[in-house]
Amino acid sequence: MRNWILVLGSLLVLVGCGGEGGDSGDGFDIGGDAGGDGAAVYSSKCAPCHGANGEGRTGPRLVGNVPGFSGSELTNFVTNGVVTNGIRTMPAFSSSLSEEEIDAVVQFLLNEFG
Repeated sequence: MRNWILVLGSLLVLVGCGGEGGDSGDGFDIGGDAGGDGAAVYSSKCAPCHGANGEGRTGPRLVGNVPGFSGSELTNFVTNGVVTNGIRTMPAFSSSLSEEEIDAVVQFLLNEFG
């Protein structure tokens, strides 16, 4: 669990502090809209582990951690899942979410927790 938090924290540092609006440098518009319903995807797929408000549950806290990750890194986590010390700590959603849904939830993460 500690390693997962370190990995998530490290990735969040890479995104930068953000602020109001702007490009994250990888095609995601901080403060923008992905054109999908990222909040609905987050609520159904992410909140059970990360909490309704990103406070963390069985998965790590997102509040205060997302700013360390780029949109591309978050997309990779959502698409491929996370493996820490040979143990899958987050499932891959590539088979259950479309690319548009993944983009929408990543945009939501950047806007809501970044």
